[in-house]
Amino acid sequence: MAVKSHLAVMHCLNEQIERLEAEILKKAKLRPDDQGLLTASGVGKVPALTIALETGEQ
Repeated sequence: MAVKSHLAVMHCLNEQIERLEAEILKKAKLRPDDQGLLTASGVGKVPALTIALETGEQ
């Protein structure tokens, strides 16, 4: 019972994350200078944007 409940919560959260990431990518774009961040293992567009924005490069 608890496993099913946790899986349902995870599914719901994953859907919300996907919607939020889609909205973020509509509004913010990586600059050409920031494309190198995508070559790091595990760094996708949203984490790369986060890094770029937090380091003040955007």
